[in-house]
Amino acid sequence: MHRVKGLEFRAVFMVALNSGVVPLDGMLRSKDPVEVELRTANERALFHVAATRAVKWLFLSCFGEPSIYLARTSNDEGIGTSMTSRQR
Repeated sequence: MHRVKGLEFRAVFMVALNSGVVPLDGMLRSKDPVEVELRTANERALFHVAATRAVKWLFLSCFGEPSIYLARTSNDEGIGTSMTSRQR
């Protein structure tokens, strides 16, 4: 995600958008709430840059508990989400 700023792609696939992966759990571990908010804002900006590189299609996927950014994206950006689950 770090190297896509300024680039555009016909399709973008963002996978493993799970809680603990995006944002990274380690990024949010701090006793200072200001530092946690700053790190969260940086991770959110990185997610936004990656997602807005898609010209035509944006595919977002996760397994298990989804990232907090998926819920925020569907509400804030007007992007519809489709959550499916498989049981064996």
